[in-house]
Amino acid sequence: MQNNLEFFSDSSSENPLYKNVEKQINDCQSKVDEVQEEYIRLKQIKNAQIKRSKLEQAEEESNQELEEDLFLAACQSFSISTSDKFSIDLSLFLAWASIY
Repeated sequence: MQNNLEFFSDSSSENPLYKNVEKQINDCQSKVDEVQEEYIRLKQIKNAQIKRSKLEQAEEESNQELEEDLFLAACQSFSISTSDKFSIDLSLFLAWASIY
């Protein structure tokens, strides 16, 4: 529609039809700008949520690895054989470790 305004180039900018068309173009452009801003905002929120989710997952995996390392270290310090390590319930060990 903006290209078609050249049709009015010889006309005065006071022409009501020209004013109406120009107003419609400006209104539409404003709406497009608002929607683009909203899209950017939503995309930023989505990216922040993805980042937070990845950080939480990495933290959870790190905590699990730490618990497993503590368990294995405790087994070694108590001279528990390799075959017996897997028969011990990790949750029972962690409960015992939290008492001491």
